[in-house]
Amino acid sequence: MIKKITFNPTVIGMVKSGVKTITRRVIRKEKGIYYFTAGRTGKKEGYIEITRVVKERLQDIGLWGNDELIKEGFQDLSEMPIMRSFIWTWNSLNKPGYRWTDNPKIYRMEFRYLKDEENWTVKDQIDNNKLLEERRKKLKDLAMQITRMLPISLIDAINLVAQVHSGIDVMEMVKKYAEGKK
Repeated sequence: MIKKITFNPTVIGMVKSGVKTITRRVIRKEKGIYYFTAGRTGKKEGYIEITRVVKERLQDIGLWGNDELIKEGFQDLSEMPIMRSFIWTWNSLNKPGYRWTDNPKIYRMEFRYLKDEENWTVKDQIDNNKLLEERRKKLKDLAMQITRMLPISLIDAINLVAQVHSGIDVMEMVKKYAEGKK
């Protein structure tokens, strides 16, 4: 299942245009494909792939320079310096304990927007997840059949079925197990 990540509605256009390619979050997201929404309750806007995750202190952003802030989706406007704009936005989105002056540990995530012609990657991941679910169901069904054939628990049967991934013939193991119980 593809997980969700939210962006402020004001930056959706920057994500889609490839201007915003970095986000910082208090909660870690793993590398992989996510669908994104405009805000927590917004509709699905598209897909991104998180390609790199680095744990750092929030104020380390100053070490990266203005280019980093631009990749975060901030613009250098004359009425408010770019760093001050980032700090103000960060503080407005995060609770006490995670504010700029607290300098919390955060996760810097680099990502890329998956354009329509790249959505085959997303479709492949969805198809792969469906196949995994089908395989899990088949393995559980096989384990249930084994419990009907042998006096063993479902957990033992599942462990037996798990041997399939090791290349062992499960039915051969069942026969040997049954012969040993006689």
